This record gives sequence, structure tokens and C-alpha cells, in this order.
Amino acid sequence: MMKRSLLAASALALVATSAQAGDFDYLDVYFVPSADVEFSDSDGSVSDDGDGFGIKGKAHIADTVTLHGEYQATTVDDFSGSTVDVDVDQLRFGFGVHSQANDSNVRFYGEVEYVDLEVEFASGGFNVAGDADGFGLRVGALFLGEGPFSGYGSIGYLDVDDTDGLEFLVGLAAEFSEGLGGFIDYRSNSFEADDGEIELSDIRLGLRVLF
Repeated sequence: MMKRSLLAASALALVATSAQAGDFDYLDVYFVPSADVEFSDSDGSVSDDGDGFGIKGKAHIADTVTLHGEYQATTVDDFSGSTVDVDVDQLRFGFGVHSQANDSNVRFYGEVEYVDLEVEFASGGFNVAGDADGFGLRVGALFLGEGPFSGYGSIGYLDVDDTDGLEFLVGLAAEFSEGLGGFIDYRSNSFEADDGEIELSDIRLGLRVLF
């Protein structure tokens, strides 16, 4: 846990202190009002919904090169009516490149990142945790509107130990005033493992500090 906390603090501090003006420079603090977790295997599937929080950011280190970092923690209490709580922690950091602005106000980007994913099951004083790390690849687009709104979407691939799968994200951001905005997005992960599948789906809502 100490290693994860130090990595998260280092990644987000680097993002915050490296910020320069631009569409890819921000720091987000957000709430996860809906965090759906589903496990399925040959015997069937179980799912439930929880909530959580997170912090993430992105900043330029060159004209079209960015660094990014994220830490997110979600919890499902009494999973599927049982006394088991399921915690899902995600730590990510990496770098990306993006296209220059054009007349269509669409900017494309690609990113590569380190991913640490921890799933913990807790019931009373009994805890079982599984920790997996690996990498993620992502391509996406940022759609800049004429007003304060912008949209974004991406598709990616995550490979963590013996588990891999696709990731989809779509969202909407708005700038309320100079340097302050907000966002809402939906992210879905579908992981394939040797003994079944894991589906993670999050709705994230937060405040954004623009640099």
C-alpha cells in the first residue's frame, strides 16, 4: 500500500507541477456515483453497484507530448446481497502525444501507461486481495466546441498480468470560468481471465482545474 501511495503522489505531483496552458492541461478531483462490478464464469454471473472517488490530471512536457496520472478507488458494500465488500483500486501513469489544433476543432491523441489494479474482498476480519500490474494503450479524440463545452472519447487495451481486455471511455467537459471547469464521463473495462470475466463500469463526475 505504501508503494502505491508513493507512486500515486509522485505521478500526480509531476502532472500538477509540469502544467502549461492548453487543452490537455488540467487536474481533476472527482466522485464516482456509480461503480458497477460484475464477475462471470461458467457457473453464471454476479454484479453490484457502488461508489468511490478519484484524482487525475494531464500536462504538457513538450508541444504535443503530455504526461498523465490517475488514482481511483471504488467500493461495493455487501456485494450482491452478501456480507462481502469489494474494493477496486486503480493507479495509472504514463505519457501521450496529440495532434495540433485544426480547423475542424478535433484533436487526436495516443497514450501508453503503466497500470496497477488491485481488487480486495473483505468480510468481517477476513480479507483477500489480488494485485496485478501491466500496461495500457489508448487512442482517442477531443472535440472542441465553439462555446464552453468539449467532448472526448477513446478506446484502449489493458494487459495486467494474466488478465487483459478492452476499455471504452466517452465524456463531456465544460469550462465554468477561467481556470475552472467540470466533467462527466463513462468508462467501461472488459477483462478476460483464465477463470472468467470481470466487467468494470464507472460514471465519474468532478471538478477540473485548468492550467
